Amino acid sequence: MKIILIMFLMSSTVLATVDDFECLSEDFISTVKHKAKPFGLFETLFTISKQGCVLTIDQEKYKFLKNRWVVDVCRGPIHIKQGIGAFDILKREGVCPVADLSSEYCESLNKILTSIQDNGLIFAEGEKENLKSGHGQMYCSFLLVKKYLQEGIVLNKNDNSLKLVIEIDKPYIKQKQVDDAPKTLEGMEEKKNESIEPSVSF
Repeated sequence: MKIILIMFLMSSTVLATVDDFECLSEDFISTVKHKAKPFGLFETLFTISKQGCVLTIDQEKYKFLKNRWVVDVCRGPIHIKQGIGAFDILKREGVCPVADLSSEYCESLNKILTSIQDNGLIFAEGEKENLKSGHGQMYCSFLLVKKYLQEGIVLNKNDNSLKLVIEIDKPYIKQKQVDDAPKTLEGMEEKKNESIEPSVSF
């Protein structure tokens, strides 16, 4: 009896875990509503619609501030379609450092990731491992967007070796800060005398 119970629990755990291929293949529409700042008089409406490889991300605040991004994670060149009605096409030119707003692409990427986190991952119900839940669908979308737009990988629905969580879901450290860290005491002294100037690399 104990062996049967253990096998059932192990099976339930496996079934509750969303694999990467399922995340890319599944279609869904997920909507989250929550009160907007500063007084909670209006609702923020956030929706992600996924059909195949295409994610349509809609955000509405105060009933008149609307944003839409369309991302096809299986299509190259890597780009974002931005706007309602007529689209602006923003193509990826290289790596975007953390919070980099120097290009329209990097600014849009930052807005998309922030919107999914602040509206979807925080307020959606359910568990992230369950793709049938709102939280699971938001988490899946977050991973796909990061893989495609941030890492610059065009995905393939026929690729059974697809890895999203292992390669993406880890702390995002600004490489520039690591590279600029002084390695010796002499380097620290030299660093004090340097003027700090903003720089952007792609």
